[in-house]
Amino acid sequence: SLGWLLGPLIVWGMAVTGAMLIFGAAVRVSAAVGIGIMGLFWLTSLPLEDAFLVNEYLVYAFVLFGLGAFGAGRILGVDAYLEELEFVKERPWLRLLMG
Repeated sequence: SLGWLLGPLIVWGMAVTGAMLIFGAAVRVSAAVGIGIMGLFWLTSLPLEDAFLVNEYLVYAFVLFGLGAFGAGRILGVDAYLEELEFVKERPWLRLLMG
């Protein structure tokens, strides 16, 4: 079983994703990763006998979608600074990852 590997990967993935969201760095990528993690948590927490499908994981996923779609990193994060770097200006596709 890969349980020994999955636990640390989830913890590190959530920690890195959270840090990127807090600092506003590559918000679109980190929001997408967070949505994936929350989606997996939502799937594993579904009660098969109840019809109540909305829980905190689904709400978190929608909030992360809003952060990524709105481009929150450009407003209160370091994405605005990173987009002004020459490295990013030479590679316009990198702007798609930032938000």
